[in-house]
Amino acid sequence: PPGAPAIGAKAYNPENLTSVEGGWKARLAGGRAQLSVSAFHYDYQDLQLSSIVDNGAGGVVNRIVNAGKASVSGLEVESKLKVGAAGRFDAWLGLTKARYDDYANCINEVTGNAAVCTGNTLRNAPELQAGVAYEHMLPLGADLLRLRAAFQGATRFPAFHFPHPP
Repeated sequence: PPGAPAIGAKAYNPENLTSVEGGWKARLAGGRAQLSVSAFHYDYQDLQLSSIVDNGAGGVVNRIVNAGKASVSGLEVESKLKVGAAGRFDAWLGLTKARYDDYANCINEVTGNAAVCTGNTLRNAPELQAGVAYEHMLPLGADLLRLRAAFQGATRFPAFHFPHPP
């Protein structure tokens, strides 16, 4: 059953999420353009985190722990503009603030030592994502020719790292 520990493993609590999200979408320029804006906030209680750790017998196991509390807030803006009969230009921007509000049972995945990760950025939560893309509907058999460029800010994988200054 969910949350049931493997033999010899510790149990973990269910994750709870309270989320609020709102947004706005509009079609502009006679339907040739679209603009979308959204904002969100998530509050996690007992956020579940998974790590691959040494099992002490020469193998690895998946370790699941609860991080206590975490919060994520963000803003996303996306636009699309039809260019001629066969092209489309897209642009997007995402800003995210994602922090562990209470994570006292953190393990440094490099050293294996206990640590406090309260205040650190959540894993896989870049603070900035931005990009532009142009898509031209140029038929090449059953395919389309696409050109894309994108940017994403730093992504941290382990929970243990030095927090960003406020």
